[in-house]
Amino acid sequence: MKRIKGKEGSDLLIGGEKDERIDGMGGNDLLFGFGGDDDIDGGAGDDTIYGGAGNDLIDGGSGTDMMVLAGRRSDFRIESLSDGRIRITDLRGGWISEGTDIVQNVERFHFLLEGRTYNAGELINRTPTARADAASVSEDGSIQIDVLANDSDPDAGDGKTIVSLGTSGTLGTASIVGGKISYAPGAGFQSLGAGQTATDTLTYTMRDSAGATSTATVTVTITGANDGPAAIADSVVVSEDSGATIDVLANDTDVDAGDSKAIVSVSANPAHGSAAVIDGKVAYTPGAFFQSLAAGQSATETLTYTMRDAAGATSSATVTVTVTGANDAPTAAADDASVSEDGSVTLNLLANDADADAGATLTLDGVDTHGTLGQVKIGVAGQVTYDPGTAFQHLAAGEIATDSFTYSVRDEHGALSQATVTLTITGEDEPAPEGPVANDDALAFVAYQGAVEIDGLLDNDFGEGLQLSGVDDESAAGARLYLGKDGRVIYDPDMLFLELDYGETATDSFTYTITDETGATTTGTAVILVTTPYELIAPIWVAEDMSSDNLVDEILSLAASEFGPGVGIESIDTTGTIGIVDDAMSEGVLIYTASHPWFDPMWGDMPSVHTSFTFTVSDASGGLHQGRVFITISGTNDVPTAIDDTFSVTEGLPSANLYAAMLDNDVDPDSGNWLSVVSIDATGTIGQLSFDAESGSLVYTAADRSAYGPTGTDSFTYTVEDDTGLQSTATVTLDIMPANGLSMVSPGAFGDGDDAIGVLPSGAAEMLNTLMVDFLV
Repeated sequence: MKRIKGKEGSDLLIGGEKDERIDGMGGNDLLFGFGGDDDIDGGAGDDTIYGGAGNDLIDGGSGTDMMVLAGRRSDFRIESLSDGRIRITDLRGGWISEGTDIVQNVERFHFLLEGRTYNAGELINRTPTARADAASVSEDGSIQIDVLANDSDPDAGDGKTIVSLGTSGTLGTASIVGGKISYAPGAGFQSLGAGQTATDTLTYTMRDSAGATSTATVTVTITGANDGPAAIADSVVVSEDSGATIDVLANDTDVDAGDSKAIVSVSANPAHGSAAVIDGKVAYTPGAFFQSLAAGQSATETLTYTMRDAAGATSSATVTVTVTGANDAPTAAADDASVSEDGSVTLNLLANDADADAGATLTLDGVDTHGTLGQVKIGVAGQVTYDPGTAFQHLAAGEIATDSFTYSVRDEHGALSQATVTLTITGEDEPAPEGPVANDDALAFVAYQGAVEIDGLLDNDFGEGLQLSGVDDESAAGARLYLGKDGRVIYDPDMLFLELDYGETATDSFTYTITDETGATTTGTAVILVTTPYELIAPIWVAEDMSSDNLVDEILSLAASEFGPGVGIESIDTTGTIGIVDDAMSEGVLIYTASHPWFDPMWGDMPSVHTSFTFTVSDASGGLHQGRVFITISGTNDVPTAIDDTFSVTEGLPSANLYAAMLDNDVDPDSGNWLSVVSIDATGTIGQLSFDAESGSLVYTAADRSAYGPTGTDSFTYTVEDDTGLQSTATVTLDIMPANGLSMVSPGAFGDGDDAIGVLPSGAAEMLNTLMVDFLV
């Protein structure tokens, strides 16, 4: 480095473009560095120094020195260093820049373009101090924060300006507006409940007029305010026959964390249903309006509810309820009609029937004429014709009687309903008949019904002291007929009508004979209309003694589940059923027991009988369906019962034939079974027995009366057997009568050793005395 050195006087020292050392030494020197990085030392005296371009080190030395800069003060950044020196940086850059100079021991600074000279104390800028600030604001508000108000600058009169914000991690929004910080919390704090607080922070940087900066933190406390909840619309689908509990609050919102929600009201009068608030939910029940919906149809209902939060803010929304239709069973209404005994009447049974489902199609499903005296014929479009027939010819003029039948109506989905038709029949004048008159009878029979007892055949017949005296063995169709001991007729079609399909009909008939009190007879005809109003459950064979493979615990048990999933037993009809059907519907089980007074000898040689019962079940959709269980009851052989007998026999003489008399009081529950004596046990018998099983002869010959001791009796046992080989044994007791017709007197009747002598035939006294002596020995 080149050195330029002055003398002790006032020197003018000028450097070049290279790095140089310029020493003024003593005197008031004028020193110019110009280009290069120079090291300029004024030495003693009051020196004037110009560093020029480059980065110079300037030391004014002693005295009052001045540094000259070719610019304005604002063109330079002037900083005080920690060692007391001053760093002056030309901010202009380029060829005009005077670089960065490090200055010490200079008392004044002159800026050529400004034309002003500053003392060193005026020139050096000291760093301002930004101080932390705190502010409070509501979550829904904003605030202007004068962060410079508490900041300081040791340089009096120095200006302060916010130059930047640090918002990394800040939840709210902040900006510099008019020398202040504008802050708004924004959505990040809407979750605060009323009275809750949270804080947010940001930093800011300020500078003074000389460009010195300082940074501080601003802490904002945000206070929560209640935000109104938001009720959100709901929708739900329900069946017309069921209600719905709707949790309308489940999708409602409240930005205030932890705020509670409650329903305060719901539409008091929905258009077609009812709604209420129950346990914090909306309970809705469709009204009768929706019963008109058919299966597959739907309609909507709109409710409005209002909810509120814990602070009482409210919000309302709608609930759209879609109600879907379900099939409703039709309602068959009872019918009444009047007709004369010789007339007929046609009824439109469907005219007063109804179905809640709009547009439902109703059809006549069938009629049940079981027990109906007149005749019912099914026409078209739900019409039936009723004719009293001959069943009411016995009515006097003006006298009335009633008849009835039931019918079923079905909708297009198979749901059923039943009703009763009641007929009032009025009698008319009739000429008095001569002798018995048998009027034809109209009877009803349900296929699969099994054997039925037919009463009332004489009800419409005329004559004095009428009795039913005969009946065909078979009906026209081949059903078996039996006239019981008590005058009842049993009609058993066996399997005749099982081939009929559901809804089909058939006819049958038989002839019966009546006799009046004079013995005069006549015949009548009973015509039977066979209907199939029920679906047939597969036939079940049940033995009279209940020993059958398809029975459990000696009963026939039919569970509702056998008829399909979701099926429940609604009702049973045992009209005309032989046996007992337990109505155990609460357990979904029907129990049949083959027990009936008919199981007695009245059956004659009929080995089996048929019966049935009707049941109604409901499916999962509420539809009703009917069916019939058909049962064949097979007779079982019962053990006969031989009953003890007592006969009187004269001593020494053979009895009459006792064979028939012994059997006369013996019984066999199975009518038609023949009993015969198959063996005799005469062990211990005193008299003689002569038994011929083939001829049916049994004769007892008594010994002398004396052989029988004081009892005067003898006995033997016999065994009877029925057609199947079942046996029973009884005892025959024989009272031995004396040949003279007198009875014996017991020994001692008149005192010990005394004999009783009566008026006896010749020689009898000696015999009696001898007998008495024999007894007393």
